[in-house]
Amino acid sequence: MATISGTRATNAFGRTQQATNWGTCVPTVPTYVNLISQDNDWHSLRLGLAGQTQLTERLSLSGDVAFLFTRLDGKDQHHMRPKIKLIPEDGDGHGVQLEAVLGRGE
Repeated sequence: MATISGTRATNAFGRTQQATNWGTCVPTVPTYVNLISQDNDWHSLRLGLAGQTQLTERLSLSGDVAFLFTRLDGKDQHHMRPKIKLIPEDGDGHGVQLEAVLGRGE
């Protein structure tokens, strides 16, 4: 069993038009102005089993299986757009991880 938790905070500063539509990012915003903040908290749990067996004198089989459960609690904030102050970005996920190795000895 393994539990994993993490926090990631990202910020975007400044704005300059790079493509051909020059009307999109007018006026340019200086690089010291924080435009977007993104804060994410990840929480994950991994439960699994691993095993190995000798099939013959020169052939072995090993493998593991794990069940994964993940939760995201996130917040997205666009500082220059007052109508969308804090946007919650939440989600849950689960899955299965499988691995098997058939090996032979020489």
